[in-house]
Amino acid sequence: MRKDQNTEGEKPADDAFRHQRRNVYALYVIALLLLFSLFGWFLKEQREQEIASAEAQSDARASLIGEWVESIFSQTYHVLVSVADLQNMPDVVSATQMSRMLSDRHRYAPPVQRVGLLDSQGIMIASSGDNHYQGADFSHQDFYKVLNDPDYPMEDIVTPLYWSSEEQTYSLIHALRLTDSSGAFAGMASARVASQAFADMVNQMQIRQGESIALVDATLTLIARNPGDERTQTGGQVEGATIQRVLDNGQTPWSDVLWSSLDQRERIFWIQRVGNYPIWVVVGMNLDEVLAGWRQRAGITIGIFIVITLLGAWGVRHYLKRIRLAQLLQHRLKELDQARTQAQTGEARLRTLINSIQDLIIVFDQNNQITYTHALDEGMLLKGKDSLLGKHYNEVIPAGLSKRLDTVFEQVRQHRQAVTLEYQLRVPRGEYFFQAVVSPLVHPDGHFSGTLLVARDITEAKRSEAELNIAAAAFQAHLGIIIADAEGKILKANPMFTQITGYSEAEVIGRDAKMFNSNRHDSGFYRRLWRSVKQHGRWEGEVWNQRKNGDIFPEWVVISSIRNADQQLTHYVATVADISERKAAEQEIHQLAFYDSVTGLANRRLFMDRLGAALKEVHRHRSYGALLLIGIDHFKQVNDVFGHPIGDRLLQGVARLLHQQLRESDTLARLGGDEFAILIQSLDTDAAKAAQLAELIAHKLMVAIRRTSSLIEHSVSVTASIGITLLDYSTNEQNEYLQQADMALFQAKARGRDTLCFF
Repeated sequence: MRKDQNTEGEKPADDAFRHQRRNVYALYVIALLLLFSLFGWFLKEQREQEIASAEAQSDARASLIGEWVESIFSQTYHVLVSVADLQNMPDVVSATQMSRMLSDRHRYAPPVQRVGLLDSQGIMIASSGDNHYQGADFSHQDFYKVLNDPDYPMEDIVTPLYWSSEEQTYSLIHALRLTDSSGAFAGMASARVASQAFADMVNQMQIRQGESIALVDATLTLIARNPGDERTQTGGQVEGATIQRVLDNGQTPWSDVLWSSLDQRERIFWIQRVGNYPIWVVVGMNLDEVLAGWRQRAGITIGIFIVITLLGAWGVRHYLKRIRLAQLLQHRLKELDQARTQAQTGEARLRTLINSIQDLIIVFDQNNQITYTHALDEGMLLKGKDSLLGKHYNEVIPAGLSKRLDTVFEQVRQHRQAVTLEYQLRVPRGEYFFQAVVSPLVHPDGHFSGTLLVARDITEAKRSEAELNIAAAAFQAHLGIIIADAEGKILKANPMFTQITGYSEAEVIGRDAKMFNSNRHDSGFYRRLWRSVKQHGRWEGEVWNQRKNGDIFPEWVVISSIRNADQQLTHYVATVADISERKAAEQEIHQLAFYDSVTGLANRRLFMDRLGAALKEVHRHRSYGALLLIGIDHFKQVNDVFGHPIGDRLLQGVARLLHQQLRESDTLARLGGDEFAILIQSLDTDAAKAAQLAELIAHKLMVAIRRTSSLIEHSVSVTASIGITLLDYSTNEQNEYLQQADMALFQAKARGRDTLCFF
């Protein structure tokens, strides 16, 4: 019999153990899945980071190659502009003399093989060198047809790679449209740019293992490639429908993993167009080389996952054994507790019921004498419970309250209805406010047998009422105030808030505070705001909101959370102050302090701050930057002849064109008068290459400044002189570099202006 009882008792324990075992196995499998997902996510993120790093390196290389290619076409453009001056030469000039003049024009532009001058019919007037092409008809060439088209928006054009059967070489044609005084088409100047110049430039780049750099034109014809072999010579055709679609759509920069038809490898390709020219830089990196380290880490990670899986299986098995023993012991203890609990249940239920009554209870008989009292805290009674029994209330309470009770008790006796009254009474615990309900005690036969008084402490409620009265007075303050519930719905708004926002109180009640959102702040800003309110109960700061009329304005907002005695959130209170006038004053002071009033560029003070920061970066990265000081040639004469408004317009045009030629990271400033300063950071770690890049940038800026003459509507030839000094990691101060650039600028002006000079 006893054995059967034990067996029946252990059956629920077995069922519970099987259920818990299933839960443990399920948790173990879920944990393994989560761990597998975490490791998979980690490996995926690592792989994406490796590819992103390779793409960033490719972007940097493509940008550098693009700068070099643009510098070559900047030189050819400079040559073409100078050739354009020959279109108005007298007719007495012989073809030989014209050919010699053309040869002089590109003597200092090594990439240019030959320069020619064509008339409006496409006939070659003269060409450099041996004047071999004089009289040749080029009207059938595509570049002539494009430039002769009045709807073509550009003044120059660069052709794809071109094969010259006569000279047995590849080149690109750079042509410039020529116009007469009326703006009609008058011919063009053309320059043949050697493809070898691009090959030499690409081959100068030091490439890593598995990396390739190539230049291709719009027809996917190979201009240059590093590394090169028999399959990658100039003029070769690159196969790839995907790359052709990218070039046709103008989708650059573009990056993806593709199979290379040149070296039969899977590569990460980065394609980037060079300016507006029909040339694209294609940087490829061997995917196996890029992901070599990642594959090694992936193997280690998989091994760690296998070890964790085995250790977890052993831990689960050990844990289940301990659970089985614990459940059997718990079953035995539970049987003992059940017997003890049943004995205590009756007594505990009665005690709990009595102690759960929080109010003060007093029972009076027909003669208004106390027969029973209940109070959890005897300090709320005038005397002890035992001393109150049998006494009339007149013997216990003050005379004033006693007279009020006489009236109430008589009313309850006559009308047999409950009466509520409030009174203030000093008890041993202090001065308290009470709300009492006096009810008649009536037998089933209708006989009146006494009175029941149930009193509740309302001291805190009275204090809260007083505080609410004070808060109501403060609600009419000079600051805007809104009160919202725990869900953020507006419950109340004071007059000052409606005056600031333009909304009436009826228009905002019941709506969310998001209605004032100006979209000036992102979602992260509001997440941080409400996180601070939840953690610290308060947030204070500047917020841009929107008025009813659509105006966006700044305001200083203080948000506080209100909690009850149980620390439950009940309300939010926000005070608002309009700071529009203060912000406008701060903005005007900042603009006057750091920016030039004519051009809107940084002034000397802001430029010196950024120069100091740039020198710290140069010291940190051990690289070279450049400081360019630009002076507009004969600017004083422009002011004297045409007036200061024209001079200001000229300065604004120069500032706009210079800004278009610079990167976002470069700093352009006007130091005063006709002097502009340009700060270029991180050109190269090699001084010679940094100087070469600085010179190319300066030439590009000089070409841009020459175009400024068309902006002031006067026949003025605008040129500039540039002084350059390199920023290195020496101990020179800011003013020393500025003095060096100023000395170089002075030397450039001394050499005849419209030139540049290094310190």
